[in-house]
Amino acid sequence: MSDTAAALGTRPIGRLLWHTCSQTTLSVGIYGVYALTNAWFVARGVNETALAAVNLVAPILLLLGAVSTTVGVGGASLVSRSLGAGRPDEAGRAAGNSFIVFWAVALLVTVAGLFAVDPILSALGASGSTLEYARPYAMVLMVGAVFSTGFSAIVRAEGRLYFSTLLWVIPVIVQIVLDPLFIFGFGMGVTGAALGTVCGQAVSAGMAVWFFFIQPRRPYRIGFAQLRPDRGTIGAVLTVGAPSFLAGLGAAAGHAAHGGMQQPADNSLVSALMVSAVHTLAMIAAGGGIAWLVYRYLGLQFLKKSWFNLETVWALSLIAAG
Repeated sequence: MSDTAAALGTRPIGRLLWHTCSQTTLSVGIYGVYALTNAWFVARGVNETALAAVNLVAPILLLLGAVSTTVGVGGASLVSRSLGAGRPDEAGRAAGNSFIVFWAVALLVTVAGLFAVDPILSALGASGSTLEYARPYAMVLMVGAVFSTGFSAIVRAEGRLYFSTLLWVIPVIVQIVLDPLFIFGFGMGVTGAALGTVCGQAVSAGMAVWFFFIQPRRPYRIGFAQLRPDRGTIGAVLTVGAPSFLAGLGAAAGHAAHGGMQQPADNSLVSALMVSAVHTLAMIAAGGGIAWLVYRYLGLQFLKKSWFNLETVWALSLIAAG
């Protein structure tokens, strides 16, 4: 048994939770910093109407995030349990099918979104000047939809918490660097803001490709056989990830409902929505750290340990999130 596995049976639950939740919460917290700086760059580099337009497009990102979280949570659960049971082939199939599901949905979002971009934005509340700003921003994001996740949850399922954190940190740094360059330096406005986002996401996707397909030391391999759709595996991934999808869908719907009522000059509502979104992501991150512990080393001893410390688990997750 590895040192990490042994630690789960001996270390206090508080330390275990701190180790895992701090990594996931740090990742999401850094992304929250990017969301706020991106809004500042758009507001200062373009205008407040552009900021309102960017906020109106947010439900599209949240919807993609819901899909990536669904396959991430579902895939991570299957990968963790398969590796814990000594079945690397099943772990590879779970990861490969998770990729296929997300790529298929991302391609659908790209094609359908580009064909119906104006009706979608109008339904989200864009009109007049906000529609003119929202259209190029949304189109760039839709084209780059396939890059919108680095599958950090599945990376974390292998116990590679440090690399899963890098999948958030490095792309965010890239985005923060490119945003002012594109917006202020090249005068690209909201198109530059979206391009900076997609470039950062592409870096994350590239890191994921290296992690899963290229690096030599892997607990399981992903080839064409693992990428072949398997109905049972896909069903298991979606079943486990369904609650995460419903939560993400609710967040997207709520954001769309509030965003559609806002006026371009209502910066307080825009800021409140951003803060709320960051806090929600932090809650998800804290839960992700707990889920990794449970899924990775699922066993009676650890479950018993967790069960009799549920108050500690809940309290620490709230502290980490808020």
